[in-house]
Amino acid sequence: MTNSIGFVVDGLGWALLHSLWQIAAISGVAWIALRVIPERQPGARFAVAYGAMVASLAAFAITLLSYLGASAPGAAASDTAAIFVPPPKTLVDWLAQSTWAVSALWSLGFAALSIRYVRALRETWRLRNHGVLPVPEFWERNFALWAARVGVDRGTTIRQTPHVSSPVTIGALRPIVLVPIGFFLHLPREQAEAILLHELAHICRQDYLLGLIEEVIKAVFFYHPCIFWLSRQVDAEREYACDEFVLAETGDARALAQGLGRIAVGSQAREAGFAMAATGGPI
Repeated sequence: MTNSIGFVVDGLGWALLHSLWQIAAISGVAWIALRVIPERQPGARFAVAYGAMVASLAAFAITLLSYLGASAPGAAASDTAAIFVPPPKTLVDWLAQSTWAVSALWSLGFAALSIRYVRALRETWRLRNHGVLPVPEFWERNFALWAARVGVDRGTTIRQTPHVSSPVTIGALRPIVLVPIGFFLHLPREQAEAILLHELAHICRQDYLLGLIEEVIKAVFFYHPCIFWLSRQVDAEREYACDEFVLAETGDARALAQGLGRIAVGSQAREAGFAMAATGGPI
């Protein structure tokens, strides 16, 4: 049992150490691709940045499994070798004797972020299920018509709540769009429609689910600055892609920009939990 734990700890430590150069290399390729792909193609740019994050997680998992697979068969033979560990002579020797420390530090950081992740999910659930009110009937019908037009699931709903300061989208299977109380009173119709279309674009793209996966990857690689750079690219291109969606449906870029400007001025703080906000990325 002790040997099995030792193999896991050692394999995890090596996988984390290798992830330093693996993520840097993957991010380098993504950086080159983002310089080649024009800014007018946010969907492709999003795919590159998000794909780099997923590739980083895949490389880490493959490396970890390869180390665990290579170590397991030699468990019995390693008992006598473990009695005496020679002092490190090279960088590789030093790293080999430091894998337990690397694994321990990573485990502490990941555990702390996991607690924060669970709390955010709980706050999101509360946001979705407490204090929500129906929107005016006209806007509920209008939202349903737009949802049907863009191919969003009929289970998608819209509600208003005093607990948000800008429109947000929550959920992957049965999405709900939440707007602040008085949202439809403070915006002209074309601006309100443009913002709701922006939220429907998030639903069409499954951005809520992708955002949750993105947060998991950030928690796993909390120590690597390249992951946070990729995440910023993902968040930015996600919003540009949704803006492009609205422009394609309405042909009016000014309505969305003016509407987002108004709700950004009125927003006091970002809501707790995970949600796709009209004014930015996941919150």
